[in-house]
Amino acid sequence: MRWACLLALLLTGCATSGRERTVTTSPIFSKGLGVLPPQGPPRAGCALYLYSAGQGRLLLLAADSSTGTARIMLDGVVTILPFIAFDGIPQSGFSRHMSYGTEQAQVALDLDLAGRTDMRGGAAIESGSLRLDLAGADSLAVPVRGLIACKT
Repeated sequence: MRWACLLALLLTGCATSGRERTVTTSPIFSKGLGVLPPQGPPRAGCALYLYSAGQGRLLLLAADSSTGTARIMLDGVVTILPFIAFDGIPQSGFSRHMSYGTEQAQVALDLDLAGRTDMRGGAAIESGSLRLDLAGADSLAVPVRGLIACKT
């Protein structure tokens, strides 16, 4: 009887409460790319925030138009990458095709900047990709979504 009660308690504790538990098993973490801590609003100019496109919306990149830098998490360390180049017409300080990087790490962004009438001082990124190239390692491409927020 005791074992039956113990088994019932264990099974009850293992049952889900109707909500699915999300476990991050994305391969982005196996290449050293991690999740940034929450970022504040831009101090000046505009900021670009890119999240993983899948469930969970993990913050992967935050860029600042006023400083020309992007922040990513590499191997558990927040890494600041300087702006390298852009292609296209900038919108709120950012372009559809941009790159940031150093000799050790480069990030190439290919973004779908959607102008929306319900957003003032910024833009939505409905889809895009973030490609991470690390020196001496394979490249990693991650689908992203995000937004551009501007200090008004």
